[in-house]
Amino acid sequence: MYVIMDGARGEMHDVEEATESSLLKLGAGASIAGSVSGEAEEPEVCIRFEDEEDGARFVRVLVTLQWCMLVYIMATAVTICSSNYTKHASKMDAVLLTMDIMTIDISSCFFVLGGYVSTYVYSSVGHEMWGEVRKRVVAQQFGNMWVSTVLCLLFGSIDKALKHRLHAKDAVLTLVEGITGLRVFDAKQSVDEPHTFNVSMWPVQSFVWCLLSVHGTYRTNEYLRSKFGDVANYIISGMGLCGITLFTLFGMLHSNTNVFYANATSIMYRMLEFNLGVHAFYLLERSYTLLVGLTRILAQIQPVMYAVFVATWWSEIGVTGQTDTKICLRLYPRNNCLRDHHAFLLRGCVLGLTVMSSVQKAPKLESGAADVVAKAVKDTRVLATCVAMSWSAYVITQLVFEMTFSPALVFENGALMSLLMPAILYATCFVYTHSVQTAVTDVVEAAGRRVEGVVSNCFNAVCGSVLGPTESA
Repeated sequence: MYVIMDGARGEMHDVEEATESSLLKLGAGASIAGSVSGEAEEPEVCIRFEDEEDGARFVRVLVTLQWCMLVYIMATAVTICSSNYTKHASKMDAVLLTMDIMTIDISSCFFVLGGYVSTYVYSSVGHEMWGEVRKRVVAQQFGNMWVSTVLCLLFGSIDKALKHRLHAKDAVLTLVEGITGLRVFDAKQSVDEPHTFNVSMWPVQSFVWCLLSVHGTYRTNEYLRSKFGDVANYIISGMGLCGITLFTLFGMLHSNTNVFYANATSIMYRMLEFNLGVHAFYLLERSYTLLVGLTRILAQIQPVMYAVFVATWWSEIGVTGQTDTKICLRLYPRNNCLRDHHAFLLRGCVLGLTVMSSVQKAPKLESGAADVVAKAVKDTRVLATCVAMSWSAYVITQLVFEMTFSPALVFENGALMSLLMPAILYATCFVYTHSVQTAVTDVVEAAGRRVEGVVSNCFNAVCGSVLGPTESA
């Protein structure tokens, strides 16, 4: 993989204009650059592959991630248009339970595939260059989170006040989670407990921290393999599955506790799913027989697996779960209770592995492969921004429509609103991503590098005299 980066910002230039000495070949047959043409708008990352199969696999994963994000923002629109959030009767209540179940399955699939593609990039470009790419992506997503948090605090407060649900503790939690990206404080589902205004931003918050785990997880796998040989394959498989299985079982067996609620949107659990994708890529690259065989089986029964998932989602249409139960299996604090026979969490990981099996045998890219890859990267950026901005944008859209028309008319046409809001969200985020997002990312990345420098200097000042070599008298 060829990588070209310039300066602290991580700015990347055209591969065509780069000199041969400026190319750093690190191994898997792709090139990352920052612009395809000096005339067009410069994308954050442009990738070119020497091997058409590698390029096809990368694009296939990105397209699948895009579909996951699209389903997520559509499900979020249904959630915010339901009676639980509008405080008015809504026709969307009939499909709310279906959307919750889809959200759980699709988000698990997203994190498994996210771990897979992140490890692919990491193993291709190496730790040092991965660190630069990761800093840029993390800065971009933190920029999205901070903008979304500001919008949610401003307009979400107005929305909460109109519905008589405004509490200072919720605003404080929204600010803390928005700034730090740490979704770990919302562990109790009771509406009397603190809950964030920005209900749907948790996938972005979890993903940015998951990216920090790639190097450590990969190096741990390497260490285990160097110590135990082929036996390490079983250890790595156990590491990937045990935690997810335990959380799934505890959530099912203790449905009257906060176990499921506290982990469904938390960083800790989602990192387990992300690391499952990391482990899967690592073992597949080393041709672990058991996983290769499982992948082939899933690839052959793929249509059946998809049909089972669709049938499960479809069967929940029209089912209305309880809302008055204080503690149950619940995705968000104001959502309905889920039925506890679905093996949530683990099931979504199976969906992710099934999709991964199809990615392994993706068809080769045709002519114009570089343009296909560049478009996939840009589309992924836009949809990632949509996920971060979804709840704040939907709140703003509802407030504008209620002021323009009337609340009664807006609530009566909740089904139409659930289609209009994602369209407005995508159009807004498309403009934002291709205009000011780069400038926002530059500011966030520069701030991050300054903080990194301060922390490094403090560490050297405090620990340098202890850990550093001492001069003999």
